[in-house]
Amino acid sequence: PNRLPAAVLGERSRGSGIMTDAIPPGGPFHKYEKEIQTRLGVREAMEAQGRKIVRRYLTEQHRVFFNQLPYFLIGAVDLKGYPQASLLAAKSGFTTSPDPYTLVVNALPLPGEPLADLFASDETANIDANRKLSIAGLGIELHTRRRNRFAGHLTKLDRVGCSFSLAIAQTFGNCPQYIQTRELEFLQHVDESNKRLRKTTEGASKREDPSFLLKNKEARDLITTCDSFFVATACPDEEDPYFCGTDVSHRGGNPGFVKLDTVESASGEQLVELTWPDFLGNFHFNTLGNLQYNPKAGLLFVDFANRTTLHVWGQATVVWEGEETEAFIGAQRLVKLVVEGVCMLEGRLPLGEARPFDQSMFAPELPLTGDWKQAEAALQLRKAKEEYHTFYVKRLVKEASDILSVYLAPQTPSTPVAMHKAGQFLPIRIPECKLFPDKETSPAYVYRTYSLSHIPSGYFYRISVKREEGGLVSSWIHANLREGDVLEAKAPAGSFTLDLAAKAVKEGEPIVLLAAGVGATPLLPMLQQLADEARRQPREAIYVQVSRNKVSVPFRKEVAAACAASPYRLRSFNVYTRPVDGDRDCDFSGRLNAEILAQIVAPHSPESCHFFMCGPPTFLKDTYDLLSSAEEFGLQVPKSHIHYEFFGAGERLEGGEDDSGIPTTEPVKVHFTESSVETLWTPQGNFKSLLELAEAKGISAPFGCRLGACGTCSAKVICGKVAYPSGNPRASLDPQSALLCQAVPAKADNPEDVLQIEL
Repeated sequence: PNRLPAAVLGERSRGSGIMTDAIPPGGPFHKYEKEIQTRLGVREAMEAQGRKIVRRYLTEQHRVFFNQLPYFLIGAVDLKGYPQASLLAAKSGFTTSPDPYTLVVNALPLPGEPLADLFASDETANIDANRKLSIAGLGIELHTRRRNRFAGHLTKLDRVGCSFSLAIAQTFGNCPQYIQTRELEFLQHVDESNKRLRKTTEGASKREDPSFLLKNKEARDLITTCDSFFVATACPDEEDPYFCGTDVSHRGGNPGFVKLDTVESASGEQLVELTWPDFLGNFHFNTLGNLQYNPKAGLLFVDFANRTTLHVWGQATVVWEGEETEAFIGAQRLVKLVVEGVCMLEGRLPLGEARPFDQSMFAPELPLTGDWKQAEAALQLRKAKEEYHTFYVKRLVKEASDILSVYLAPQTPSTPVAMHKAGQFLPIRIPECKLFPDKETSPAYVYRTYSLSHIPSGYFYRISVKREEGGLVSSWIHANLREGDVLEAKAPAGSFTLDLAAKAVKEGEPIVLLAAGVGATPLLPMLQQLADEARRQPREAIYVQVSRNKVSVPFRKEVAAACAASPYRLRSFNVYTRPVDGDRDCDFSGRLNAEILAQIVAPHSPESCHFFMCGPPTFLKDTYDLLSSAEEFGLQVPKSHIHYEFFGAGERLEGGEDDSGIPTTEPVKVHFTESSVETLWTPQGNFKSLLELAEAKGISAPFGCRLGACGTCSAKVICGKVAYPSGNPRASLDPQSALLCQAVPAKADNPEDVLQIEL
């Protein structure tokens, strides 16, 4: 399965002394890598980038780099048909490159490794001129975090002299992301011992059953505490000989980023499974592309302190989305491997730590990623999303003259919080007794929701609260809240996220974020998310902050930092509606109008952009009309391209007739069927909605914003009708459902009718 046609070499031409080896007409990626790039909206950009960095020969820099290494990795398909990785080690200089198309390696896989059998077989030694053994390589220098990859095929094997030669088919450099900086040294005495082992039966490969990982503590700990491993995959595509072969890649993360578990097959068999996250990378998708065609994979875990290697192989599946993926900080998707074989070699690796590993050696990207302890805690919090949890106020920061940021963390240090999406809000509740001194014995709460104003971290929440004139809770937070105090909050909720324009985000269409005042709070995390993605793929985004003047602009430094990630594609503008003397840093002054918006989005036309906006109701209404109108001063933006979030109650900006019923003026019986509770609604009572009625009767009803925007409190109406005194809610609803936080019983044709709600 890993033998290549001679066509893999292609044509090599030299003109004016310059190597011009051409990438195949189809480009540097095989069709399965292209499928994933297309799926994720980076196909065009990666084709252009790949043609610049992928070569069919070793550059002078790469030739020098491989020569100075005391170790590097190879990947090939073993005699059982599984891709396997092997860490080769010898004195620096054991790898040489006599010309840009050749690599000579003076080392062989460790005795007992799966690939040792491959190199010991007569079939491998019998090199045929037409079909070659495919071998991939990864040169990695851990202490500098440099790495380069290649793919090629075997042209010569000297088992006596422990060396082999490779013809290079494809090479490219890799970024240093997620690599921990270890300092290693070659151990000559261990290497000599391995050479003796190759000549005895003790050097034969020892393959274990998958259950070995559960029974052997050293193997189990090596997997569940590792911060790095290597993965080999293969794509034996006979239709495209340039890409026939293997790949070997590095994976890194926080200790605990690989999960070892058991799962039950469809037939009831207990299987051993490994799961790891796939973080943002270079978008080549060499590993995942291979797995799309051939699910077999081989993993190599290395314990450098004890010179132990652990090989695990089996069938892998890519999990593109789901709760586990969302719960794991930094994960774009997951890979699950059902284990089919294991090989563990203790003390045979001829590499030792020149310096003990410590926390300072972790890759700088790791704080933006999680581990399975964090992810599983987040999953548990998500399951308990209707419950309130206690958080302490870790930090208070004044963002503007009237905006205060509140950082909330779990009371137990290092405890994860439920993950959120950029744009979502945090429901909180405050006991009435704190707000009203004369109600110090009241068991009631006052509920509010505040947008989360930061990109998800997994370990804290940040809400940014504007002091509203006459605002009960916002005034209390500004006047009374102190660091060390506690607040109660539920899991984040809300649908105002970039998912609303998923296709636009995926395909790189322009995103315009329009924030008025504290409306910046859900939009700043969106900008930060787009900035994070812009580091790795083209992304056009424009952030517009509308404020009264300079002193009322929130998050100025954070907006600037986000845009600095990709200054040619991420831009920000300040619009001051009432500038004062000295406000020279605004881009536009006066009210936001069609002329200003057209200048901001140029060179794009407004109708080609997707708009996300948040702010006071008057700002949203005026801006929505400005964007959607086809009249003289309108911009004719399709309504499907406009997304918004109110602060406070507000009707849908799209308009439309109010199709709710007429609120009842008479008492109505209400039956909550799932709870077997029947009660009486009276228009003159203390309840403003069916949600408040349900809570008063001890029914735990789900809710989020309590403003009719998020749809969390939707419930099926089995019999009867409801009305919305404030007009149709903004959340989209099934015709047979009611949004309990806004609904009241409607006037019935028959006074004896019972309103039945599935709750």
